[in-house]
Amino acid sequence: MTDTLNEKHERAFSLIIILVLLAYFAVFAIVNFAGFAYFCNADMYEDTLVARLMWEQKTLFPENYIFGNQYYVIATPVFAALFYGLTGSMNTAMALATTLMSLLIVLSLGWMIKPYIKSRSARLAVLLTLAAAVYVPHILEMDEGQLFFVMASYYACYLITFFFLAGDYVRARTDSSLRPAALAVSLVLSFCTGMQSLRQTCVSILPILAVEAVSALRRLIARERLWPKGQRMPLCRAIGYTAANIGGVLLMKLLRVPNQSIYSDASVLDGTGLNGKLWRFIAASRTVSGFECVKNNGGFFVLMFVFFTALLIAAAVILIRKAKTAPEGIGAYWWLSVVSLLAVIAASFFTAVKLRAIYLFIYYPLLALSAAIVLERAAPKLRCALLIALCVLSAGNIYFSYGDDLRGVLSESKTTAEEISSYAVENGYELLYGNIAYLTPNAAAYSDGKLIAGCWNDEIIFHAVPYLNTRDVYRRTDYSRALFVFHEWELDAAYTEAAGSGAVLTERARFGEYVLCTSSQQLMYPTTDIIEYYVSMGMEPPR
Repeated sequence: MTDTLNEKHERAFSLIIILVLLAYFAVFAIVNFAGFAYFCNADMYEDTLVARLMWEQKTLFPENYIFGNQYYVIATPVFAALFYGLTGSMNTAMALATTLMSLLIVLSLGWMIKPYIKSRSARLAVLLTLAAAVYVPHILEMDEGQLFFVMASYYACYLITFFFLAGDYVRARTDSSLRPAALAVSLVLSFCTGMQSLRQTCVSILPILAVEAVSALRRLIARERLWPKGQRMPLCRAIGYTAANIGGVLLMKLLRVPNQSIYSDASVLDGTGLNGKLWRFIAASRTVSGFECVKNNGGFFVLMFVFFTALLIAAAVILIRKAKTAPEGIGAYWWLSVVSLLAVIAASFFTAVKLRAIYLFIYYPLLALSAAIVLERAAPKLRCALLIALCVLSAGNIYFSYGDDLRGVLSESKTTAEEISSYAVENGYELLYGNIAYLTPNAAAYSDGKLIAGCWNDEIIFHAVPYLNTRDVYRRTDYSRALFVFHEWELDAAYTEAAGSGAVLTERARFGEYVLCTSSQQLMYPTTDIIEYYVSMGMEPPR
């Protein structure tokens, strides 16, 4: 009778969790397909633009495009490029690509945990925890809310690779067979993410090597053979991942594709100094853990913070008590996640990387794994209580974190960016020049490809952003098809700079705090013509 009752509970909880998950993914679909332009910022817009350029030029590295901290090899924009070829819509292509990446996250996470979590409701709870682990009002306007399932899903490819490499490696610790399919996928992912940036090296490769080092140390202390026959597969796989990843990094060095990276010389005191790095670490930790959200908002978010933090602490206590034995299964994944976070934090102290909360994105799967560990060890009544709490809080999070944003998406009133976009398209303009920090990329996104944004930073008006930006829209004659978008406070500087260049700015329209102007000559610099001249002479073009 007890077994039957437990099976009924299992089915009931599985059904409830599936319904809450479907609600989350319905929200994600609304955001991706109906709200992309509404939330689109400069980074998202540039991802849609580079996807279009990839398709049009049939290359992963379009001409006259400067990448930032990473290239795109298996990231969301690459799939968006394929969908752009099918749909001809930049926004729809990105929505489809993000949806595909969400599916791959679900599949890779499910594949990673399936052998080690027998309960169906517990496996579903892991996925629900990952979906609900980020919580903050107006979540879709925050970087942390944009990482995996919505808009351009910036870090989805790194999360998928982490799940796959961790799953393959941990399986190898108890299964000495080759498993060629899993190994091949792991090597390809390692190589491709190596081509993209050093991020995967930090997030996946270094933690796996660290685990191998600790395992070797354990054997040395126990005076055992370091890698006895039949137990060498984990080391071989770790070496394979590392070689593939480094191979990708070296290939990009050889290709010399233009980019502007934040990674530079290694120095503890580089950039902000040790004190500044400590404060950045504290700020990032407060944000990613949800503490900052609780401090600023309180209410429902206190419950979210307490619940997830309690899961994390409980999982840590359970695993630390078992520290004398080598971790396996979910425990091994948990420790890999911890080491991954430590590797990112260490990189921020020993390189010029300025730590941001989003770089600690492995914290979210760490919470999900913590839920699995606690649920597997909990007594039946406690397990039921935890599942009820998870479902209730996750459902509430949809309302408190996503509610206001969804109302904005579904509102029929036009935003200023949408009005500017409509005006520019209706009057035959093809380019929008404006400040990248304001709504110029957002206005271009509303046109879904009819307008291309060319932007300057706050620091110097008319100076084209040197990276994450196409340089092919600043030709000397391009001013004739461009509309300049100024915030009111930029007007004085704009007229002064234009007069100094012998140009005349003519006001065409006003929308709220924004003024739309045309120019009698090109004001953006460096011009595409100058850049192409430098390239033709074999010199580094100005930025």
